[in-house]
Amino acid sequence: SVWAPNNFHPKLILKEEPFEHRGSFLSKTDYYENIEKIDIYLAHKTTNIQITKIDSKYTFVGNTNNNFELKKCLAFFQEKKCNLTKEALDFLNQ
Repeated sequence: SVWAPNNFHPKLILKEEPFEHRGSFLSKTDYYENIEKIDIYLAHKTTNIQITKIDSKYTFVGNTNNNFELKKCLAFFQEKKCNLTKEALDFLNQ
């Protein structure tokens, strides 16, 4: 099981190395190789990306509120050789 201590303003900044994220109140940097999987959650007005890291009980969840932006994020993670779940891959390829 994982824990997602997000605040009202989660942040995800994708760049070559490392990427930055803020799930609670402090920004953190991490490397793409430390990502276990990338998943998504879709609901009415919700397009969440979920990043689960290797050997961590915490996960990052952020809402893009935009299908196009979510696809751009997923494509970037795929380029970085991150493991996308079947649901994330299906969404990316539709």
